[in-house]
Amino acid sequence: MIAARSFATPHTFVDQPRPLAEVLAFREPAVIAAFRARWDVSAADADELWLDLLRWLWLCAHDRGQSRAITASMTLVDELWHAFILSTRAYAWFCADYLGGYVHHQPGDAHADASPEAARLAMRAQIADVHDLLGAEVAIRWYQGYAQRYPSAALDGLVRARGAR
Repeated sequence: MIAARSFATPHTFVDQPRPLAEVLAFREPAVIAAFRARWDVSAADADELWLDLLRWLWLCAHDRGQSRAITASMTLVDELWHAFILSTRAYAWFCADYLGGYVHHQPGDAHADASPEAARLAMRAQIADVHDLLGAEVAIRWYQGYAQRYPSAALDGLVRARGAR
């Protein structure tokens, strides 16, 4: 686990993403707590989503020239990304120190302007990249498992009422 740090102190910037194992060791408990304050998920589920967010960010940084799209099955990973981005200093520091530069969040479908066939091919290529770089277990969880555990129709039921915890 990464020790607490001050965002005001100098740190080492990297020009390439660190190895995935180093990225996966990073924790930002305040972001996970903020996410759990909004979403009714267990601590274990939040930890798994956090690790998958780190994998996603590493994947985006690994090949910055690739257009990546978070699918509906990964909505909670995306929501956790939003929570991380809102902690601007921590997110900027993490990107600089672990990913070799800021990973921007582009709302919408990365393949929206493509033809349906081109969008399908791009998504197939993305899934193949996830499989090759992160493993079959991650690919299955992202594109099938999360869709079953967190179907779009059930997401509204996971949003906590304001002030609830």
